[in-house]
Amino acid sequence: LNLDEDYFIQTSAKSVKKRKSELEKFKKEEQIRKQEENLLNQKGEELNSEEAYERIILSNPNSSYIWVSYVAFNMEKSGIDKARHTIERALKIINFRNENEKLNLWTAYLNLEYNFGKEQTLMRVFERALQANSPKQVYYKMIELYKRKKNYDMVEDLCKVMVKKFKNSARVWLNYIQCLLEKKKLLNADIAEQLKQLMKRALQSLPKRKHIKLLSQYAIMEFKFGNSEKGRTTFEAILSSIHIMNLIIQYIQLLPSRWRYF
Repeated sequence: LNLDEDYFIQTSAKSVKKRKSELEKFKKEEQIRKQEENLLNQKGEELNSEEAYERIILSNPNSSYIWVSYVAFNMEKSGIDKARHTIERALKIINFRNENEKLNLWTAYLNLEYNFGKEQTLMRVFERALQANSPKQVYYKMIELYKRKKNYDMVEDLCKVMVKKFKNSARVWLNYIQCLLEKKKLLNADIAEQLKQLMKRALQSLPKRKHIKLLSQYAIMEFKFGNSEKGRTTFEAILSSIHIMNLIIQYIQLLPSRWRYF
């Protein structure tokens, strides 16, 4: 490994800032979701007809949570054609600026077609979802859908497409790696050589500043999936390459004595 300390420092600072921003966004979305859930719970006994759902949607037209509940209601009462009609209507009504709400609806649409439709209709919805949303996010949703069904042939096919389309994304490569490790654990598959070649391709494709992220997250995955020896050696290779102990010592030396703990 040949990793640069400057890259390590810059990447760490950016990661902390990004995680903080994502956490704030997540908290805000969770707050909205809880409010919507409470609203549905309060109206639960009343939501036993299309008229009742129409009334609650009239005052909450941009809530994917309520729309998806309405879709489930129509699926149970009237079947897939009515459920499809409800989703199509929701996609037209929800404000196009509400990207997360729109993605939630397309995810519900994919699940509907996977569970109750045909492969042909699923693929049509998938293609439309790619056009209407961030393609990367739609691929992730589709992969999660096939994972739940333990269809790892389709999971791998989608991962292969993703690393071609988004070869500069560390997260995309890590997602593929995680899928292989999950496949190994669930199906006792031999992935050693495949994983080795995948890591090699990832390091060749990614910009140098993303190598630490890739390797450190890969090491964490190895620990998580039971290969602690591989995880340990990967972490040690990272630490020796960026001379992190030298950085820690330099940092400690700069601190006032009262702030030092060792």
